[in-house]
Amino acid sequence: MRHNTIFTLTAIFLWVPAALVFAQTPEEITRHEAVMNSPAAQQMQLNVMQHTMGSLWSGNGSNLITMELLRQNDFREGIGVSSEQVQRIQSTMQSVGENMPNDPAIQPIQQELRNFMEATQGGPFAPNATPETQQRFFELQANLQIKVHETALEKLQYTINTNLMPDQLKKVREFQMSAMSDNPMIVPGMFEALDLSDPQKERLDELKKEIEPDFKKNIEKMAETQWKLQAKVQNELGERLRSITDPEERKRIVEETAKKIQESDPELQREMRSVMESGQAVANRLKSRMTEVLTDEQRKRMADLIDNPPDYIKKITSRLRADNNGSPIDGVWQPGPDSWKPGDPIPAEFMETPKARFPRRQN
Repeated sequence: MRHNTIFTLTAIFLWVPAALVFAQTPEEITRHEAVMNSPAAQQMQLNVMQHTMGSLWSGNGSNLITMELLRQNDFREGIGVSSEQVQRIQSTMQSVGENMPNDPAIQPIQQELRNFMEATQGGPFAPNATPETQQRFFELQANLQIKVHETALEKLQYTINTNLMPDQLKKVREFQMSAMSDNPMIVPGMFEALDLSDPQKERLDELKKEIEPDFKKNIEKMAETQWKLQAKVQNELGERLRSITDPEERKRIVEETAKKIQESDPELQREMRSVMESGQAVANRLKSRMTEVLTDEQRKRMADLIDNPPDYIKKITSRLRADNNGSPIDGVWQPGPDSWKPGDPIPAEFMETPKARFPRRQN
């Protein structure tokens, strides 16, 4: 895992189809770019980011971190996961991604977006598109991305729960608890590693509701900071990424560019530190309140996991800190190399418009 990987993971299963539409004339290209860099487009992307990051709080999003950790030998060996188990999980999720366009949960929203584009003769890209048309398009686009994310996380949760043994799942949560001090994004589900009773689980749910407003405020700050980083990455790379077809190469270029920008931008660094500090404050608040709910034995277990974690956890956290030059594990979510972003063309499957206006690129 590389620099700022924890929040890169939240974009892993945001499905983006390969087929894209492109404007045809210079005038259409100019109009397309203006729409994609509009305030409505930016707000849509911020909303999707906030929802994506917020999935860690609700629980399902933590499986994205689990999926990435399972790619590491130290982690697999530490919790006793076989390569066959990992292969089954990866194969299942690859199939999920390939079949996502046809998923029953996704199709109605796709069709609604297609109908809208047809009824408005191009939606926000039409020559006489109104602000209301533009706003409605991005609302539909956000709904689609969020539904894709939710559906993928549900399937990922089921896949992990059915392929890992109960003791292995418990060790995953123990890792989350051990890394609590290094992560500005707390995962409340990690407390299940302490074998909570039903009344304790109910109390945890109450505490989550109590603290959630502060969590959401931090998510908003994190998304805004991420947006600034993403815009800088996009500006730095320009059209370069569109000529690179290898996903791993694209990911490497995006990560290296984002890291370079972060290291050279003092203002962005300050904002990232502020986000991390406020996120850690939320984590500490939940941790402190939970100690009132735990038994003496559970508190001791939590302290042991944080202060004296198993060797395989020490190896992973040490490596992550080394990747971040000694800083806590992570700051702000980076854009995935295939994530949709303002300035990108819209997936063709979402908006079948007249080909004379938005023809598909011919390979």
